[in-house]
Amino acid sequence: MIKFLKGMHKQLSFLMVLNFLRAALYVYVPFIFKDIINEISRLANISGPSNFNQIYKSLFTLAAVLFVERFLDFINEKYSDTIRMYTTTTLRQAIFPKLMELSVAYIEKQRPGALAQKVNQGIYDFVDWIWNLNEWLSMYMISSIFILIVLGIKNLYVGLILLVVCSLMVIINMRKVKKSKPSNDKANEYYEKYNAQLTESLSHVATIKSLSAQDEINRLFNKATNGVKSSRLKQFKIQRRHNAARDTLGTIGLLAAVVVISTMATKGKYSPGDILLVAYLARDLILSIVPIGRFIDNTANAEITSARLLKLLNTKPLFVDKDDAVNLTSLQSINFDKVYFKYPDSKSKAISDISFEISNNKTLALVGPSGVGKSTITNLILRFYQPSDGSILLNDAGADTFTQDSIRDKIAIVMQDVALFNTSVLENIKIAVSILTGDYIEALLHH
Repeated sequence: MIKFLKGMHKQLSFLMVLNFLRAALYVYVPFIFKDIINEISRLANISGPSNFNQIYKSLFTLAAVLFVERFLDFINEKYSDTIRMYTTTTLRQAIFPKLMELSVAYIEKQRPGALAQKVNQGIYDFVDWIWNLNEWLSMYMISSIFILIVLGIKNLYVGLILLVVCSLMVIINMRKVKKSKPSNDKANEYYEKYNAQLTESLSHVATIKSLSAQDEINRLFNKATNGVKSSRLKQFKIQRRHNAARDTLGTIGLLAAVVVISTMATKGKYSPGDILLVAYLARDLILSIVPIGRFIDNTANAEITSARLLKLLNTKPLFVDKDDAVNLTSLQSINFDKVYFKYPDSKSKAISDISFEISNNKTLALVGPSGVGKSTITNLILRFYQPSDGSILLNDAGADTFTQDSIRDKIAIVMQDVALFNTSVLENIKIAVSILTGDYIEALLHH
């Protein structure tokens, strides 16, 4: 998916530097609290007038740091939002032409709603992963490293305890992702079925009502939504258990760190401010593992849905233009010579031993009941499919001599299924005949 994104490296690098500064300030704040507590303790133990200048100085520093933090948060949010929209738009615009390159044969076997869900979910989860990479991983990972270093310097035992605890918490998160992956996969499959059922039902609502088939459609719709529910409930159950284990372990680690530093403080090795500092940083460290865990979950979701999307985009077409194919400049004749054709995955032939010729300025009508192959012949002329046997000639040359787009450009066709896009009449005409100007089309419409 990354290959679809260009020009993002500078923005992401800037955000990484910004998050480095945010993390540094985030870790520096407890030191200010430590200084304030220690100064208050010192003043409480002296007789006579107290000088609060040091406390005021610390409070001023605290206020300055907090306002700088808010400013950096604002800059981070601004650039994050820009990157999020840039990534979303770029992916959509890059992937849509790839979808249009998929063969008609492949598209006709899929459910449009399921394809739309696969594309939308894949893009959404990947963009969410990029955003969380900046917001959660870079910010919280950097601050976690800073905190571990500070705590290790302050007290080696506290640093080692929390390093082990945090490592175990991350391992629990990774196990959670592995255990919940099958349910997550199943839920995404049901989401596609749900979206397909919803799209198709709305598209064919007149047919459904004319057949009084609402109950059967409701049954199919409920089957898809119940599938999503049951899969997600299994996934949530697994996640709850692992989250409880992770959070319990974090609580034990926090208590252990406070006990160690408090015990040493009673021996005069640490001040009350040091206890507050360690408790504050240890708690922030434990809490930072939660968003890092969410990022691990998000990575798993993005991996699943992006893989499904990439599998779709990497679908090979049934056939491509030959390297030496040329553009068809004019269409003088079409010749079918003993053409046979069988649709993919079909056991019977759609047409057998079909031969005819259409010459320029001549009219030929293909007449017959439904299912005898009239639409199939049209699809073969347009090169949506290749004949199983026999040959199709255009201007007495093999159809594969010419590019597919140039052949379709020389054929006017009214399809059996009407394609009217949800936009203006003017835009619909432009889609079909892009070379016409808006003024010319409007003149035709008024005429």
